[in-house]
Amino acid sequence: MSHEQKAAPPHPARATFSVEPATVNAPPLANRALAVLAACAIIALLHFGRAIVVPVILAALLCFAINPLVHALRRFGLGRLPAAFVAVTAAVAVVAPGACMIALIPGPAGATERPGLLPAIDHVATSCEDVVRTLQTLAETTLAPAA
Repeated sequence: MSHEQKAAPPHPARATFSVEPATVNAPPLANRALAVLAACAIIALLHFGRAIVVPVILAALLCFAINPLVHALRRFGLGRLPAAFVAVTAAVAVVAPGACMIALIPGPAGATERPGLLPAIDHVATSCEDVVRTLQTLAETTLAPAA
């Protein structure tokens, strides 16, 4: 008994479609102006949104950096949340001393402003001191006995 292989039937003719890319019927100068305007808008959004964008980008980078450690800890039997907590704590323990050393590097001779994180830390400390003084004054005026 011989099995004959049957040739596959030819594919029916397939319809071919050609799709033309959409074009904007604007003069080249208007296209360039629109591109420049869009680039300026994106730069402005990134500039004014940097207080949000920078931490989000750093969080994403931290996520990628600690992901292998989280997976290793999960293989040892830790749950997802404890593994992530241990990994983030380890990352902070490794990075924080270096960041503090960089922040404490003195600036060039004669510089009036301190480099790194110290101006931001000074600003936060000054703001906290102002809040504490305001609360103390408010407490003294509100809780003072009436004469």
